[in-house]
Amino acid sequence: SNLISDYSKGIPQDADIGKREMARNMLDKKFELDYVFYAMPNGDIYFLEPFSSQIKLSQLNFAFRDWYSGALSTGSTYVSEVYVSANEKHNVMAIATPIYNNVDQTLNGIFVGALNLGTIQRSISHMSLGQNEYLLIVDHNNNIVIDSRKSESNIEIKRLTFDLSNQQQGKQVNIATKTIEEKDSIIAFKTLPIGTHEWSVMSIQPQHDAFVSSDALRNETVGMIITIVAITSISGFFMIKKINININLSDKLKHNNSELEIKTAQLKQTNIQKDDFSAMVTHELKTPLMPILWHCDLLKKEMAGELNAE
Repeated sequence: SNLISDYSKGIPQDADIGKREMARNMLDKKFELDYVFYAMPNGDIYFLEPFSSQIKLSQLNFAFRDWYSGALSTGSTYVSEVYVSANEKHNVMAIATPIYNNVDQTLNGIFVGALNLGTIQRSISHMSLGQNEYLLIVDHNNNIVIDSRKSESNIEIKRLTFDLSNQQQGKQVNIATKTIEEKDSIIAFKTLPIGTHEWSVMSIQPQHDAFVSSDALRNETVGMIITIVAITSISGFFMIKKINININLSDKLKHNNSELEIKTAQLKQTNIQKDDFSAMVTHELKTPLMPILWHCDLLKKEMAGELNAE
């Protein structure tokens, strides 16, 4: 933490490369994360990827965000309320996972990914809907997060103008009738758990248009629900998986070290066998040579008599 500075709005770009690589890997997976960052236990930014976004941060501490208090209070992956990113100027949702010390369970920091909700906005804006039908996604604060009538999420998060809290809700898609903009409309809606909150997905259509294709209405709603659940679930799972990658790499390193020790022992044994073989060959060569050299020496010194031509 002593590397955190006002200039870099965190640690320098070349510091703690291991964690930065993990963040870059998350961004490379194309889950439409605007940025991934690591926050200190007190909420100070430790680093943010991409680094170009880090140095543009307007402040260093983000303990005021609900993802900070939510991750600390739940002790697990927490999906935040929707807010407008100060850097990117559009609606995002933070997925935060606290990281604890394995020994004493103290908080080391919080990994956070900011999911660009414009991705979902673009997806549902291209869906095939019924006549005068539109889709809304409403968060736990009754704010309209996604509106299929728009091409992108607005910077301003608007509130829902009608209330469905008094409607009986079941496990399946629920149907209600409301007067919206002076039109009797049918609303098909489903409440979904998003992290520790509940969001509502709504299909709204004027009553006289809805009965024309009621079956198609329900199918599209269910399909859109599956899409939203998949995006949020995969994002949360991917965050956890990538955070644990250092544990997997550590296990792999230990395995590789064990294999290396085995290979080293095998090489040492091979060297011993090679030395033994060399000694044996040398000995077997010297055995017949020694008497030959001895007799040659006798002849040279004429100890066996004078040498003749023969």
